[in-house]
Amino acid sequence: MSFLPEKAPEFGQCVHKIILDPATPSTIYRQDHDGIFVSRNRGDHWSRIGRSLDHDFGFVVGAPSARPGEAYFVPLNPMPRLSLGNQLQVYRWSEKGRSWSSLIAKGKFPGGFGNHRDALATDDFDPPGIYFGTNNGSLFWSANGGQKWAAVPYQFPGIHSVTVSAPASAR
Repeated sequence: MSFLPEKAPEFGQCVHKIILDPATPSTIYRQDHDGIFVSRNRGDHWSRIGRSLDHDFGFVVGAPSARPGEAYFVPLNPMPRLSLGNQLQVYRWSEKGRSWSSLIAKGKFPGGFGNHRDALATDDFDPPGIYFGTNNGSLFWSANGGQKWAAVPYQFPGIHSVTVSAPASAR
C-alpha cells in the first residue's frame, strides 16, 4: 500500500472491494487505495490492471454473472475522492481482451460525487444491468451493460449499498 510505511504488510491493508468472477472463481477483481487489480490464481498474485486509466483509486467493483470475464469499476480522484471530470464514469474490464472500455455517461448527471464500497451492483441479465449509488444520494442505472445511463428521478439520502434481484422467471 502506497500510503503505508511498509509497502506490503502482512496485515492492515485497506482493500476497498473484492469480487469473484462468477464463472472462474479463481479470478478475483479488486479496487482500493493503490488501484485496480486482478488475481487469476485465487489471490496468490495480483496484477495492477488500472494503470492505463487517468485514476484507478476507488471503492466499487461488480462482476455480472451473465458476462463472465467482465468487471465494472468507478474510479475516483484520490483527493478529494470525487468523480472524475465531474461526471459519471464507469469502466468495464474484459479479461478476454485484457482491455478497458469507457462507459462515460452522456447527458446531465450530477457530478462531484463519491461512493461507498457496496454502492455498485449488477443483475443477472444479458446484457447486464448496472446500478450505482453515490454519497450525495443519486442512483444511476443502465439496463444495457453501461451503453446508456439514466438517473433515478428521486433524491435519496447518501447511498451506502446497492443490491438488485429479479425473479427467476424474468431471467
